[in-house]
Amino acid sequence: MARAPFIFSDYRGLVQLKLETAEDLAQIHALPAARWSSTSVPIDQLLCDEALLRYVDIDGNGRIRVQELLAAHDWLRARLRNTSRIAERTDTVHLDDLDPSQPDAARLRALAKKRIKASGQAARPGATLSLADIRAFRDGYARKSPNGDGIVAPTQIEDAALARLAALIIEATGGVMDLSGEVGVSVAKLDAFLALGHAALAWEAAGALRTGAETSLVLPFGEATAAAFEVVDGLAGKLDQFFAQCDLLGQGPVAEDRLAVKPERLAALDVNDPAAIRGYLREAALGPPDRSGVLDLESGVNSLFADEARRLSVEVLPRALGEPGPVQKLDRKGWERVRALFEPYRAWQSKKPASLPGGLAGAELRALLEGPLPAALRALVNEDEKASAELVGLSDLEKLALLQRWILDLANNMVSFPALFSAGGRCLFEVGTLVLDGREINLCVRVLDKAEHRPIAETSNIFVAYVELSRKEGDERKTMHVAAGVTSGSRRGIAVGKRGVFYDRDGKEWDAKVTDVIVKPISIQEAALAPFVKLRDFVGDKMTKLFGTKLEAMEKSVSDRVDAQLTPPKSPPAAPPPPPVAPVAPPLVAPGAQGSIVGGGIAFAAVGSAAAFALQTLSNTNPLNALLAVAGVALGVMTVSGFLGWLKLRKRDVSALLEASGWAFNVRIYLRRNLSLRFTRVPPLPRGSVRELRVLPVFVSGEDRPPVGRIVLVLAAVALGVSLAWHYHGMIVAWLRHFFPI
Repeated sequence: MARAPFIFSDYRGLVQLKLETAEDLAQIHALPAARWSSTSVPIDQLLCDEALLRYVDIDGNGRIRVQELLAAHDWLRARLRNTSRIAERTDTVHLDDLDPSQPDAARLRALAKKRIKASGQAARPGATLSLADIRAFRDGYARKSPNGDGIVAPTQIEDAALARLAALIIEATGGVMDLSGEVGVSVAKLDAFLALGHAALAWEAAGALRTGAETSLVLPFGEATAAAFEVVDGLAGKLDQFFAQCDLLGQGPVAEDRLAVKPERLAALDVNDPAAIRGYLREAALGPPDRSGVLDLESGVNSLFADEARRLSVEVLPRALGEPGPVQKLDRKGWERVRALFEPYRAWQSKKPASLPGGLAGAELRALLEGPLPAALRALVNEDEKASAELVGLSDLEKLALLQRWILDLANNMVSFPALFSAGGRCLFEVGTLVLDGREINLCVRVLDKAEHRPIAETSNIFVAYVELSRKEGDERKTMHVAAGVTSGSRRGIAVGKRGVFYDRDGKEWDAKVTDVIVKPISIQEAALAPFVKLRDFVGDKMTKLFGTKLEAMEKSVSDRVDAQLTPPKSPPAAPPPPPVAPVAPPLVAPGAQGSIVGGGIAFAAVGSAAAFALQTLSNTNPLNALLAVAGVALGVMTVSGFLGWLKLRKRDVSALLEASGWAFNVRIYLRRNLSLRFTRVPPLPRGSVRELRVLPVFVSGEDRPPVGRIVLVLAAVALGVSLAWHYHGMIVAWLRHFFPI
């Protein structure tokens, strides 16, 4: 059978494969990847069902590439014998569409029949199962046990003892999330708990006393070993310090002086602060070191450690050293014997495993581990895991319904972009509509990192407004950032801080605020007038600064004069005899200030000369010719600026704006007039509207009438001023030359 020919749509130079039917979609396998409009797209840019994107993104890297889309299409074709539903874009699965000759499709068909019967319907020919039904069935299935994930939650276990064991395992190991949304037990967690229990039993056995024995290597004091070790371990650091300092004394007088308590150290101690005193004693030696290396436990011990030293002398040393009564003197050799005696106990304690929940230990723990409950729980978990085939089938049913609904749209957002050029169409990357400054802006793409997005977006030559969106849903406040491309009209009031409203694809309303802009030409008219707008802004800024300064000085002068007239004069004191007149030195002017004054004078003279020249030229020129000359210059500037703007407007590239969001494009999607109006437009008045022309009333002195007389007077005054200026232009030129000679 001959393959149908490829049909490409030519959108004024942008050639794209036409994808409207399942037969068209099948041709993408023979289309070279270089002919795809986009070969890779981030899934966060595609506004469709998120579950679908997870199914198609096989490697889970957050992007959909060419081979992943082709694999999804192959998977769908292998299970559907009727592919016409793809063009219908329906998420309803028809049982008759599933190919019974294919094992996977037959399994899905049987599972769909089971779901239909469970809902009380007859699985007759033509029966259907919607995506919502599939998901409801799967969610209900997941809440029960077995649900196929190999995890059992305590609430799913009827036996109380078995449920308690599962709860203990979860408390000890953290458990794992079940499909039902509860924390449960898996085989791995069960094995981890059993390992912990056996380790605890082995540790207990290593330190246990044999029957009839009072001591062991690990427990030298029997049941009292723990208390004795607490005393020894508490003083170990201070005893090591004491004997080390005794050894240091053998190094001569310098060492003795170094170990002596210095008066200046005690002088710095706050003797009225108990905490400071305890801190000093905690750092001090256990006893005064001496060359003999013997510690007097009865009278020579640091008072902060006196109780521990007494317990060591009475409770530990006699039994450890084999002495009949309390040991008053302890040397290094005796201390080493005591440490060696308790070293096995110390090592045993360091290997103590983590405590099990519920105080499980000893005979209770052994009975639990060696009883029938662990095996019964393992069998329950294995039984749950065996049901995984049915759970996978439910996921496959969901995947089939989603691909049947979205595969054509996905292809039309990678292979080609027909929705860009259709009225009312919307690509999957279009987040929604921004209503800003009296316009609807549809070219809105999601932005995750503006710092990364902006440098690439600037190459698109599109005027871009970065907008922060926010809305409150219940107690949660959601935010999103988008880049909105303004493609027609003019900039007008779009600037940082401008507020608007945004409607997402679901019709939800968001507050919008412009946070940044990329300024580019939007229309030829705006580009043509741009030089005059800049000149207007420049002149207005300079005039504001000049006249503002003059007005402030004038107001201050008038205010000072009024204050001087209103304030009564004070009788002046007797004037002292005048001092001898000293010769006046010329004022010192800093080199920089002198240069500024000279430069300012030259600049002011140049401006006056230029004005005089302009007036002289105008005086010798016919007014009509002067007007035509000015108009010609303005028209020339507008023509050049408009032409340069037109060149930039032809290079506006939507694909560059999408590449800034992570897309990989093979083509350039340049904005033409129709596409520009599709993305940014001023909506027309509602159909059937009547437009009435109204004259705004003006209220003057309480009279509701337009001030015609005042307008006539203003026009007459302007005409008179122009006439006088033209008649006396020679006098004005002479005056300018007098004051601003060159």
